[in-house]
Amino acid sequence: MLELTQASHTFEFYGLTQKPVPSLLRHFSAPVRVIYPWSREQLVFLMSHDPDGFNRWDAGQRLAVDVIQSMVGSPDATEVEPRLVEAYRSLLADSALDQALVAKMLQLPSEAYLIELADSADVAAIHRARERVLASLATSLRDELIACYHRNAGVGTYEVTPESVARRSLRNTALAWLLVINDEAGRDLALVQLSDADNMTDRMGALRALVNSDYAAERSQALADFYERFKDDPQVVEQWFSVQTSSDRAGQLPQIHTLLQHPAFDWKNPNKIRSVVGVFAGQNLAAFHNPDGSGYEFLADQVCRLDDSNPQIAARLVSPLTRWKKFAPAYSSQMHSALERIRDKSGLSADLYEVVYKSLEA
Repeated sequence: MLELTQASHTFEFYGLTQKPVPSLLRHFSAPVRVIYPWSREQLVFLMSHDPDGFNRWDAGQRLAVDVIQSMVGSPDATEVEPRLVEAYRSLLADSALDQALVAKMLQLPSEAYLIELADSADVAAIHRARERVLASLATSLRDELIACYHRNAGVGTYEVTPESVARRSLRNTALAWLLVINDEAGRDLALVQLSDADNMTDRMGALRALVNSDYAAERSQALADFYERFKDDPQVVEQWFSVQTSSDRAGQLPQIHTLLQHPAFDWKNPNKIRSVVGVFAGQNLAAFHNPDGSGYEFLADQVCRLDDSNPQIAARLVSPLTRWKKFAPAYSSQMHSALERIRDKSGLSADLYEVVYKSLEA
């Protein structure tokens, strides 16, 4: 352990036979941002061998970020870093590894995180690059994903143990990857799981996988059947809304407008509003940040409407627009215009006024 007590330190090590790969801040829980020039080869090594779970996950995230960002900068690139594929292959094949950790490591950096890392975010380019990397990985690892799914199939009665939770998480992650590439075997597995699941985690995992696939007929039928079964449970219906509004396949603006007219939607219920409007603007980033600005206009319309009845939730929902400076000019100018339209609304509430004016004047 090396203790840092000054602004600058130099440490020298002797007796080493080769240059080590640093695994920094092991077992250190404080939020620290580490900047170190690991190479891709070093990150693959840490991702595959580091005994510290967090550092292993972090190495995988850094490697994936590097690969995705390189694809953003080279939109015509077709080959994904082979070392990334092999690193994930090793993860899927290692049944002795903590399966909860494997499930976490299989989750690529989110679009929201990639946007945070960008100086002037081009959302469409980030979305395409991430989808390309994910599809390439899933295609290359298709057989391993199938094997992983079956290996983690539930046995016996439903249990809430760390092992069972980890197994379900990994199984549903593998299923999601299979549906990203519209794998027919994956589709069949999802349909069976949706029908036979004895718990909401597996049922929602299968539904989410189908919703994020290109199997439109199966998606529509699954959504209809799920709603009919759980329509009397308000919290499950909110999840049903969120699964759709967070999906760039099922949650484009025409579908969002349809959901706002659904009998289960209620403008007087903040949870319903958040599950449709809030999730669309906060999680379905590719659709919300449509280059034509329609997502920003939609959110401005809903915020203005809500300001008359519930200014507190209106002030919270406008948050995605207030980050307009983070985005490339093609996006930021339209986000700024949407904020100006809200600002100019007649009878603007004090709650919304404060948020909008602070953003525009920052």
